[in-house]
Amino acid sequence: MKMRKIVAVLMAVLMLCCIVPFAAMAEGSSASIDFGDKANRVSYSTEQQVWAQNGITVTNDKAASTSNVGDYGGDGYPVRFYQNSSVTIAYPGMTKIVVNCDDYKASYPTALESSISGADVSVDGFVVTITLPAAADTFVIEALSAQVRVDSITVYTGEAGGDTPVEPPVTPDDPVEDPEPDTELTIADAIALGTSKDHNTYTEGKYFVTGVITEVYNTTYGNMKITDDAGNILTIYGSYSADGELRYDAMDVKPVAGDTVTVYGIVGQYNGNAQIKNGWIVDHVPGEDPVEPDEPSTDLVLIDEPKAGVAYKFGMIQANVSATDVYYLKGGMNGYYMDTATDVAVAIDVYLEETDGGYYMYTMVDGAKTYINMVVSGTHVNGAYEAAASTVYTFNADSKTVIAIVNDKEYWFGTRNDKTYTTVGPCAVEYAGFYCQFYSAA
Repeated sequence: MKMRKIVAVLMAVLMLCCIVPFAAMAEGSSASIDFGDKANRVSYSTEQQVWAQNGITVTNDKAASTSNVGDYGGDGYPVRFYQNSSVTIAYPGMTKIVVNCDDYKASYPTALESSISGADVSVDGFVVTITLPAAADTFVIEALSAQVRVDSITVYTGEAGGDTPVEPPVTPDDPVEDPEPDTELTIADAIALGTSKDHNTYTEGKYFVTGVITEVYNTTYGNMKITDDAGNILTIYGSYSADGELRYDAMDVKPVAGDTVTVYGIVGQYNGNAQIKNGWIVDHVPGEDPVEPDEPSTDLVLIDEPKAGVAYKFGMIQANVSATDVYYLKGGMNGYYMDTATDVAVAIDVYLEETDGGYYMYTMVDGAKTYINMVVSGTHVNGAYEAAASTVYTFNADSKTVIAIVNDKEYWFGTRNDKTYTTVGPCAVEYAGFYCQFYSAA
């Protein structure tokens, strides 16, 4: 009995000696921040933006950049960090940082790589891996050599550069294989197929998927969501005519919420969400109760000369779409542009505020002024809702709208007259276009 106890104790000690170093090898954790969701941006100004998620904080300062901090990110779009701006990544005990650059340009990863000092950097496609020489709570990229667009960042802690915990291998008995191309998939099948792919990876073949549109959340590119009877929802990221020639905004008959569509396209996933990318709408059946366009408002009239401190609606008549409907600002962004609606009930109130040389323009959000600015973003000028005023407008009595000078050029809010866009952004006065004006109750 004594011998058995001694053997048992020795075995326990031996097992403990084996377990301890094995556990140390498994140390390390990771956390990620996603710039495709603007809910993760906790503050924004033209000088600085701060994003935070899962304990990670990413701060982008204008620094030496000649461009203001860009108001980008959210709705699945990447954040933009401009040339000569600085980026600070903060998370306790980081040993490795993995930056997933957007695939719009192949130059983004190399621009990021050339901007980093004080760490080992490697590039694999659009993924940039930064291995720190020692654990750190912050890492600063002082000045970017060029603009970089980023989808997400993952940080790691622990030994050996915070190696990712080992995932159970996929056994040969359970392979993930694509179905035969040009076959019809259910929405559930498409979701399962898409989520089996790596981030921003898609099938080589195309598939047919049918569903009912629940919403078209970007009316320029035709980004929409479709559903089935079981409530499964699939994202269609970009949609085109049946021959693939016309983008959604150029289609003569556009499917809307309540319609049934069959979409033909590649299947994959982006930031963990399954989607069909650039799908062709090969079949379209209007819903039994189609959504009718809002009736033009007869309660509001065009204002010849707006006054400071008075609430107005600010909107344009997009004559390529309707000769009577007014598309009013509704306070949100649709991609890179300001969203609109013909329903006065959801339109925001817009005010003018006197300042030296003209006016600021603002709306009220939760009792606080939110200014409507024109901001320089690289080679573009975009509209933005911001906490501080940065754009001075003058009123033009001939066009009955406000004009601002940006980079020595005059702009008004609207869209060009060779387009069918109903979203709004700064449009150079030198181009013919449809522009926003002030409306109020008669």
